[in-house]
Parts: sequence; structure tokens; C-alpha cells
Amino acid sequence: MKKNSVLKLHGELVCAPFDFLLARIAGGDTERDVHFYVGDRYWRLAEHYERLGWIKTAKRFRFQAEHHLRLSGWNDTPPAVAVAMEVPRPPTFTKAIGRRFRRTPPDDAA
Repeated sequence: MKKNSVLKLHGELVCAPFDFLLARIAGGDTERDVHFYVGDRYWRLAEHYERLGWIKTAKRFRFQAEHHLRLSGWNDTPPAVAVAMEVPRPPTFTKAIGRRFRRTPPDDAA
């Protein structure tokens, strides 16, 4: 990542409170969009500082990114599907035994 782009990311985060103010005035889903935008910027900075080896700074930016992304509606937990299923019934076994209705074999036996 270029030095200019890192400075640009920091500059965009400095302007974020103003963006939130405008989003609150506009109403609707714009505030969620701003949270997503800011979360993306924090995420990119976290990746940049991880590459540099600044682990504490990267963790701080990653935490901020996840906070804003969750406020935007992003969810990283997998859906729980099997939890809501009911317990299956036990298997049923049928006693299928043939019976003769005549005591003697049929007359047409070869």
C-alpha cells in the first residue's frame, strides 16, 4: 500500500464524525452505509499495520473495524441450522410374516 493511500485512509477516518452527522441528518440506511465505509477503512489500516509488524496498532484498528461493521449489519457468525430441528422419531419396525390361508398346497403346483 502506498504511503499516500495510508495517509488518505487516516484522513478519511478523521472526517468520519462529520460523515456520521450528515448521515443522521439524512436518515434512512445512510448511517449503516457510513458504518460500513468506516469499518472498511479501519480494516484496511489493520491489514497495513499487520504487514508492518505493528501488532498492537493492528489489533486496535481491527477491533474498531469489527465494531463499525457490526453496526452496519455485518455478522461473521455462521447461522445455526441444526439447533432448531426437532428430535427425530424412533424407527418403526414392521413384523412382516406371511401366513397361509390354506392348510394344503395349491392344486396347480407343478
